[in-house]
Amino acid sequence: MFFLEVSVGQYLGVGGMSVVGQLAPIFKGVGYSAIMMVFLENVYYIIVITWTLFYLFNTFMDLPSLPWSDCSKGNGTWATVSCWAPESGIPYAESVAAMHNISEADTETAVEQFWKNEVLHASGGIEEIGEVQWDLFICLIVAWALVYGFIWKGLHNSGKLLWVCAVFPYIILSILCVKALTLEGASEGLKFLFTPEWERL
Repeated sequence: MFFLEVSVGQYLGVGGMSVVGQLAPIFKGVGYSAIMMVFLENVYYIIVITWTLFYLFNTFMDLPSLPWSDCSKGNGTWATVSCWAPESGIPYAESVAAMHNISEADTETAVEQFWKNEVLHASGGIEEIGEVQWDLFICLIVAWALVYGFIWKGLHNSGKLLWVCAVFPYIILSILCVKALTLEGASEGLKFLFTPEWERL
């Protein structure tokens, strides 16, 4: 469908919104709905960029460690009594969750609690609207400004930026892959990943 829109639109000299309407006027709404879908996808991607900026800023605020690396960093703010980070080295029996008689199965890691309580500020339900999170709102404005700045003069003027944006994710993924393969137990994990358990299928 996309290839059809682009090729026919280039031939007729019109954009994606009106190309279908030029071919068959009864389908004029297809172009409008396609534009609406692109708009909603852009809003979704901007939200993801906002979360990325929020995590990036929080990472730099708490160097050399991460703010979600331990429950004690969120005491009084985002960490609740059910927070327990097994990787912190504190046994469950000595954790705050155990002192409050919360079972090990009902605990949440520091990462989960940071996401739910600090980033999302998740409420108890849809009936609790909450208030504006100013830190996320500022990240949202910065994200829209960044995207607008990148496309302001068109992508043909951003050749170097396109090279970075196209190649950088592959570089990062390669680094993460090498790092993951050098971790202890990587071979067992790969064997588990690629060995099917036929009895469970």
